[in-house]
Amino acid sequence: MRKADVVVVVDGLVGSAHDRILYTYLNQQGQEAIYSILADIHKYTKLDTRSKRQAQAELIVQTYFKQPDAMLLDHLNVKDLLILQPLIDAVDKKTCSLDMWASLDERLKRSLDWTTFFKLDMFGDFCNMIRELHPMTLVDVLGECNASRIRFLELWMREFNPAGVGNLLFWIDVQTSFLPLVMHSSPTVFSVARFEEIQVTVRRIFNTYLADNNTTHQTAVSVLDDTKKDVLTRILLYQGEPFSPARYASLFKTAQDQVWKWLQQKIFPNYQNSMLYIQWMVEVELLEVEPYLCKAYAAYHGHHASNRPKGTLLFPLPPPRAMPSIPTALPDTKLVPSSFTLAFPSTESPIFDRVLIFSIKSDASAASLALDHLRVRFSLDAYWGVDTAVPDIQPFCLLRPPLFQKSSRTAGNPTPRIHLFAFVRDSTRFYGLCVTQWRAHDDDDTVFLPVYTSFLATESLCPWRTQLQTAAIKTHQLAHMEWSPSIWADALADTHVDLPLLSPSFLAFADGISHCDVEPIFRSINLENIVAILASLLMEHRVILVSTMRSRLSEAADALVDLLKPFHWMHTFLPFCPPTMATKQLAEQPCFIGIEGTIEIKRSDASTHRIRNSLCNLSKVHPVVKDGTFNYPAELIHHPRAVLVDLDFDEVYLPLKHEPPELPQTAVRTLELAWRRVLNPRHAHADHFLFSPPPKSIETPVFVSSIERTTDGLKACMLEFLDTLFGRTTDFFRTFPNNIHLGRNKPAIAIVGCENFGVFDIDGFLEAHIELGCRDFFRQVFASEAFMDFLARQRRRFHLADIDENLE
Repeated sequence: MRKADVVVVVDGLVGSAHDRILYTYLNQQGQEAIYSILADIHKYTKLDTRSKRQAQAELIVQTYFKQPDAMLLDHLNVKDLLILQPLIDAVDKKTCSLDMWASLDERLKRSLDWTTFFKLDMFGDFCNMIRELHPMTLVDVLGECNASRIRFLELWMREFNPAGVGNLLFWIDVQTSFLPLVMHSSPTVFSVARFEEIQVTVRRIFNTYLADNNTTHQTAVSVLDDTKKDVLTRILLYQGEPFSPARYASLFKTAQDQVWKWLQQKIFPNYQNSMLYIQWMVEVELLEVEPYLCKAYAAYHGHHASNRPKGTLLFPLPPPRAMPSIPTALPDTKLVPSSFTLAFPSTESPIFDRVLIFSIKSDASAASLALDHLRVRFSLDAYWGVDTAVPDIQPFCLLRPPLFQKSSRTAGNPTPRIHLFAFVRDSTRFYGLCVTQWRAHDDDDTVFLPVYTSFLATESLCPWRTQLQTAAIKTHQLAHMEWSPSIWADALADTHVDLPLLSPSFLAFADGISHCDVEPIFRSINLENIVAILASLLMEHRVILVSTMRSRLSEAADALVDLLKPFHWMHTFLPFCPPTMATKQLAEQPCFIGIEGTIEIKRSDASTHRIRNSLCNLSKVHPVVKDGTFNYPAELIHHPRAVLVDLDFDEVYLPLKHEPPELPQTAVRTLELAWRRVLNPRHAHADHFLFSPPPKSIETPVFVSSIERTTDGLKACMLEFLDTLFGRTTDFFRTFPNNIHLGRNKPAIAIVGCENFGVFDIDGFLEAHIELGCRDFFRQVFASEAFMDFLARQRRRFHLADIDENLE
């Protein structure tokens, strides 16, 4: 509600001591139904168990949504309740979250009309009741130097007594910056650095607030001139005497007492009669009834408070997406269609957006080319796509050496190769698939030069590997003059991909199971190492895959990212990272890259030892990664949060300074057992086959009972594992609109561009799930960008604004 640019949010009334006033006013306006649903939503957020919230949610749906009131539809500005279907479905499937009603609650409150409220005697009674319930004193406002309390007094003074703002700022500055320095100094141990810091602070405070010739316009005008002179005299005196904390603590005491007296007599009585005081009291009451909001205020404003909670995650919505280390993720050069011999405006394929064909040619003879690999040139053959410029993806495709020489023991022509890659450009993630075919040299059919066909899309092309390779082979069997815009659609016309069944479990995470095949990685890497890699990705460490085969890098990276779902990797993702780009991945941001090469270990007793625990065996080493004669930068390999994965030898290495946290052992063991049952169902039930006839159906975990393919079962097991660890996080997450402000003034939580913010109670979750243990692991995951993105996506499941946009 608003009066003279002062906002009093309805949130501060529902469930507070003034709830009756809100009910009376809405009842007079014929909006009792709106009050009832707001009150029931408020009650839902206060229930402490999931079962109680489920019962309350069922009551809300049954009461208000089965036969919706016309007034409810009018306030939502819709003809029916189709936009509320996600809420109804969540209640039916019992996947309710603590914050699921936030968007509906916010929309209903915005729809209320308060224009007549300020004209009623009820508003005066409301203000008087607030003053009676909260007889605040100046000590309550300034005693703890709480920024959320002081800001209302400061705003009032800037509007009605701007000349006296310097008095308030002087008193606060002494309390928050000067006295902590002095009081925390040891009286027996002299520190030159601390003494210099105190002297700098003293000079700054005096020159800013007490000097007659200051230009800051923040002079403490209520401090007497004699007091200012006395302070200056003592400053000069103390500089030449032994340091005494007690003497320095009283340096500004007299000046502060004069400011306090002025605030007590001249300012505070008028402030109590203002609307800003009423707004402050409403905010205080809101914090009393909303513990999550109270934690958010403490986390944001408690920079100088010793009791600032360390277990509260506060972030704007939508959360900030971490910008990967681009533009270094790709060269700055771009290819334009005019650079290609042939260019077509579209691929006419729903699978990918762009296709680039380029090859390596040489005018040198085959014999000289075999001796000197540098005598080659690029030929941009064809391009399909609507872009006027596309990233230069040649570094992701080039092979070393750039030719294939057939030996006497080699039968037939070289077989095509295929590998996947990914990169980020202009905040968009691209997925690529490169098919490498071979063309014989003009004067020697034993020397072959590569022809690269690269497909680009905004979704992974992993499930289409076989089909795209077949299409590329068919296309290159045609003459260049036969190529057309529809050639790729024609080549893929007879192909299809069988997508796996979706897992019925883990419904709170709406991503489901994707169609990436993860089974190969389980055949090449042991389960303990897979768990270690996935845990490192969850904590957003710098994971580096190393292999001599690009296809293995691509398959492993794509599978590991897919196993993380419903969490999304938010940082640099390069399944194949060329050496020229790997040298640029030296920033502190997390990254997940694959590099072509081998790992060499400097094995010595001083630098190598094994970490043996219940989870996996990791080697803490001093590694060197090479690709031929090229050594990858030590800053990349020896980063304190780096994790090196040798895909060729199934080993996970950590730098010497890396200390990984322990994972929940019970959950990890359950996951490994479930994976083994999926991979080897007959081994998991060997006694059934040994001592009795084979049963008609083998007993399997409930979360894989309806899944037919092995890869889907592996993903379902991982989903169940993530659900065990993080499935209840939505019970400790709330969102709030950032509208607790004073009209034209700044909001209380001043996050730039933030209309809403999320609050996750880390300590509350850890206390409620103390049996999981491993708090260091959970805290690192909760601090990740992926976790904030996950929480934000859970909120968007029920966000009415998004649904409205889709309907429009």
